[in-house]
Amino acid sequence: MFVSALDVVLSQHRVVQPDVLFIAKDNLDIIQDRIRGVPDLAVEVISPGSWKRDRGEKKALYEQVGIAEYWIVDPESRSIEVFSLAKGVYQLHSRAAPQLGQRSGCAVGCVVGLLSPNIEIPPSLAGRVARATLKSTSADQSTDNVAGQTH
Repeated sequence: MFVSALDVVLSQHRVVQPDVLFIAKDNLDIIQDRIRGVPDLAVEVISPGSWKRDRGEKKALYEQVGIAEYWIVDPESRSIEVFSLAKGVYQLHSRAAPQLGQRSGCAVGCVVGLLSPNIEIPPSLAGRVARATLKSTSADQSTDNVAGQTH
């Protein structure tokens, strides 16, 4: 799993920098000086200035080039939407609100959810999840984005 700023070259004229991306083992040859090809998963964290671009332009582009799964993380509503590509069109696979347990169809074994800062990760998941804090646009408000892959 990679975190921005990392160029993803989708075509000769389209270069993006998803906030987070995942490349499956079978697709590792696209990792070069930049990511040169289509990752298996792209994640965008919405901010007030990126809402339209992330939900419109980037979603349409990722769908067009065939990124298998696209997650939209919204710190303000404390939600994650997971879109899966089906017959060339994104379908809403699941929507996670403040709870742990939504699973990715693309990144097999990946658990995703939003937790309050005072909630502990269950011992059964210890060592299988990575934790990062996403700062909300509201003053003094933050959420934890949990995403990890089992080995």
